[in-house]
Amino acid sequence: MENFFRTNRVWVWVGMMFLFNVAAAQDLESGLVGHWTFDEDGSAALSDSSGLGRHADVYAGEPQRAAGIKGSAMQFDGDDALFIPGWYGIEGWEPRTIMCWIQSEATNTHGILSWGLSSGNGRKYHFRINNTESNGTYGAIRTEIQGTFNIGSTIVNDNEWHHVVSVFPEEGFFVTDILHYVDGVLETMSGTNANAETIALDTAASADVSDQEFRIGMSVQGAEQRFFLGLIDEVRVYERALTGEEIRAIIESERAAPVEVLEFALY
Repeated sequence: MENFFRTNRVWVWVGMMFLFNVAAAQDLESGLVGHWTFDEDGSAALSDSSGLGRHADVYAGEPQRAAGIKGSAMQFDGDDALFIPGWYGIEGWEPRTIMCWIQSEATNTHGILSWGLSSGNGRKYHFRINNTESNGTYGAIRTEIQGTFNIGSTIVNDNEWHHVVSVFPEEGFFVTDILHYVDGVLETMSGTNANAETIALDTAASADVSDQEFRIGMSVQGAEQRFFLGLIDEVRVYERALTGEEIRAIIESERAAPVEVLEFALY
């Protein structure tokens, strides 16, 4: 009888852990509005795995596929980028989480993920690597909202894979409310400017925003197109603020679930 109860306790525990893991996986789909894995075969589109049909397309140049952190990644050579036709990102001051894996050693003003207007204070949301030492840690991740910025503290342009995240929380208002994570660790802000708590976030995100659809591998500042140089993999966009625990769960799931590496050109 004792063995019976011991055995059943084990199975109850296993069942509870299974349900917990299923629930956690389902939670990580909550609020997901775009997910680009870049793991399709060479004939397929750059599909959106969120189920919302926001498939990517080539905006400029000829980005190539290469080995990623999980399966394939997109390789950008400083003159090419992707965009999401007809999707303009998350609007206004709504909460958001954007994340991806990057590998780069570039030092220019290249954009990783971006959307919105570079005219009108607070109207853009640009995620890139900081290239201005006087602003904050050189080589750390940087989120800009037109007129001001928030820079992390961990150098990520060291040619190693890093998971980078920008979170604008539910109660957020200013750029200083943005939270950065690198490899699952919450960043300390290393720099901003005098406008940080005078310009509120109000991202432009509609069809009225000419030629400013969501971009992967670039940002647009006025007439200047700032292209990324390096690898980008597993891009996710959420219309909510993820917690540190959720971010770390995503990192572990992407590290622990390798798929066949697909190395070929899009063309």
